[in-house]
Amino acid sequence: MSKSDWIRANRRAKCPVCGKPDWCLIAKDLKAVICSRMQDGCDRVIGEAGFLHVLEKRELRKKIHPWLRRSLPLPPYDRATPTPEAAPINFDRIALFHERSATSERLSACSKQLGVSTESLQRLNAGWATTGGWTFPMRNQRGEIIGIRYRADSGRKWAQPGSRNGLFIPHGLTGKSGLMVICEGPTDTAAMLDLGYDVIGRPMCRGGEDMIEAIVAGYKVAIFADDDGVGYHGAYTLANALWHKCPEVKVVTPPFKKDAREWVEGGATRSAVDSVLDCACVWSLMKSGHAT
Repeated sequence: MSKSDWIRANRRAKCPVCGKPDWCLIAKDLKAVICSRMQDGCDRVIGEAGFLHVLEKRELRKKIHPWLRRSLPLPPYDRATPTPEAAPINFDRIALFHERSATSERLSACSKQLGVSTESLQRLNAGWATTGGWTFPMRNQRGEIIGIRYRADSGRKWAQPGSRNGLFIPHGLTGKSGLMVICEGPTDTAAMLDLGYDVIGRPMCRGGEDMIEAIVAGYKVAIFADDDGVGYHGAYTLANALWHKCPEVKVVTPPFKKDAREWVEGGATRSAVDSVLDCACVWSLMKSGHAT
C-alpha cells in the first residue's frame, strides 16, 4: 500500500488499537492499522512507524467498524490518478514563528504550569501557536528540524502535519560529564535540564533509535522510563539498541512517580537522582532481555 492509502488517526477517527487520536495510521479500506504504541497481537513490526494490525482477521474490527466508518467521510479514491507531490515544509520557519510568539509572560505561565524553568523551555526552542498550545521542534541527529510537536494546556498532544518523529535536542549540551540522559517528551527533558544533566528527549516511548545512537555513541547513557508497561518496553528496546555503542547503559524508573517531570516537581534533587542512577543495574543484552 502507498502512503495515500492511509490516513493519520485524529480526534474524529481514533486508533482502534490503542484508542489515541495521534501518530497512528488507519488504512482507508479499514482493514489494517499501523499503531505506534501497541505491539501485543500485531501481525508485523513496521520499523519506526509502529506495529501492523490486520483488522479483518479479528473481532476488533467488528467492534470499531461502525463508528470508525462514520468518522471517515472519505472522497472517492481513484488509484489511477497520481498523487501530486507535496511541497516541502519549511519547519525551521514555522518553529521560528512560534518561538517568537512565545513572549516572556507566556513562557513564565508555561513554566509555572509544567513545573520547569523558562531557561530549559528556551533551550528547547519552545514556542507558542496562535491557535493555542505550546510547540517543540523535533530534530534529527544532525540538528535539522524535521517536525513540530504541539501540546495544549489540557495536555493533549499532536504534531504538525507532515512532521517526522525526531528528538528534542536542547542547546548547550556540553558532554563534560560523559553521561547522556534520555527522556520521553519535551517536558521530562526540560525537568532533567533543570537538574543540570545533558539530556535529549524523544516524542514517545519508542522509535528514534538510529538517531539517538548517532548522538550518544561513546557516552554513558541513562534512559528514564515512564512508570507503565509501554514505557518499560520502549526503554528496554532502546537499551538493546545502544548497549554495544555505549560504555554503560542504565534504565531508570522514577521512584513512586509517573515520570521524570513529576519526580522533579515533587522535590527530587540532583543528588537524589544521582543516587538512583548509581544504584541502577548496568544493561547488557541477553537472550532473556534482562539487565545484569
